Formats: sequence, C-alpha cells, structure tokens
Amino acid sequence: MEEHGHLIVENNFRDTPWIAFLAACNDVSERKDTLNVLIHKDLWANNIMFKHEAGVPTNAILVDFQCLRYAPPAFDVMLCWYCTTDRSFRERYEREMLQHYFDTFISTVNEVTKEKLKGLGYDYEEYLRWVEECRRFGLLVSIMLYPYILLDQVTAREMFDNPETFLKHTNEDRSEPVLEYARRSDGYRTRQLEVCEDFVERYLKA
Repeated sequence: MEEHGHLIVENNFRDTPWIAFLAACNDVSERKDTLNVLIHKDLWANNIMFKHEAGVPTNAILVDFQCLRYAPPAFDVMLCWYCTTDRSFRERYEREMLQHYFDTFISTVNEVTKEKLKGLGYDYEEYLRWVEECRRFGLLVSIMLYPYILLDQVTAREMFDNPETFLKHTNEDRSEPVLEYARRSDGYRTRQLEVCEDFVERYLKA
C-alpha cells in the first residue's frame, strides 16, 4: 500500500492513469535522510532571465517563485529538463547534463554543506537515484504545461487571455483549441506526443 495525500492506493498505479497522476502530484515533498533544498518547482526557460553581453549570456536569475517547496533538488532538474527539451535532445545529452549539473553544484556549495552531503551519502550515484525518483514529476508537469507553453504568443493570448473562454480552457476542457493547433503545427504536436509516450512507456505499461 502507498499513501498519496488523503488517498491510500495499491502500488500497482501502472495500470491506472489517474493513480499515476495523483502519485506524481504528491511526489514533491521533503524527504528524510537526503538533501532537501528550496526548489523553484516551476523551473523552465520562461522563468529564467539571462543577461547578455555581445550576444553571449553572462548571467542569469530565476523569476516567479510562487511555487517554492522544500524538497530534493532533482525535482527542479527534471522539470527544467523535460519542459525545455525535446526527446531526441534528451536521449543525446541527458547524461552529460546530469554530470554537469552535479559538478557545478558540488563546486559552488560551501564546506559546511559539503560535509553535510558526505554525512548523507549524497554522492553522484545518490543524486542519479533521486533523478529517477523525480523523473515522473518532470514528465507529468511537462504534459500539463505543454499545451500552453508551446503555443506561439498570439495563439496563447487568444486561447487563454480571453475572459470569455479562460475558465473553460484553464479548468474544464481545452481539447478543441489544442487539437486544432496541433493539426497546424507539427512541432507542437510532436513535442506533446513525445512526452506523453515517454510517460506511458515508463509508468503505465505493465
């Protein structure tokens, strides 16, 4: 048995998409006996502002902190990874990205934190284990956000900024405009199919 919020479900959520959804939503929480940090929880390209000099990015800051949580950092890693890349890029560069993130993280924390990480046994292999624990969350949130964030700006405004249709498209059913746009945009359709297929392959197939 496994508890998710107020629900207690069998550990066979692979057979039930709704249970998989609930499980992924409840993944983000403080975990015992591992590293927990303040995570952004909405970390993707549009919430990162870059400073450029001569066309080269020299600095970056994060914006939009309304979803902050205290949890393992791999949640942010996986969300940003899935929200920002397509499947072919992920298949080619995931290991390189994960290694770069970990190396940069270790090189920037202070000595007190490094000692804490040693005490927790938080090395590269442990970090990779948490990446897999957090992958479901990154996939699920990307599935939820893609119908909106992959739209061009004009279509996004028409679909979600119209007060007459906002509540319907946000809280009830956005199938009609999403499917209509998918018929017109191969990239939009492909990115959504890829992330949905990845989720099904990993978490819903027996």
